[in-house]
Amino acid sequence: MTFIDYITKHSIEWAKAGQVPARNSVRESEEFKSLKHQMGFAQQADYLVFPVSSPYFPDAWGPSGEAVTNVILGKDTPASALQKAADKARKQVQANKE
Repeated sequence: MTFIDYITKHSIEWAKAGQVPARNSVRESEEFKSLKHQMGFAQQADYLVFPVSSPYFPDAWGPSGEAVTNVILGKDTPASALQKAADKARKQVQANKE
């Protein structure tokens, strides 16, 4: 815990490398606020939601990566890609439950 405390208190160097610090006090510092690009991401930290812990989460979330890729590449529409990902995830979770 001492190590984690030290790292998070001094995470401005990590932020300079492109990351958003986990510690609010670092995100609220003037030094961090001067980092234009990182600050843009940090403004969304209040909306971050961690998924509920579940042994099925990787199986359920996994197909979404392929869906996003297909939409970005123009191979599918968002609605269609999300539906396919949801169907694939449901099948995989069900198979794992069985």
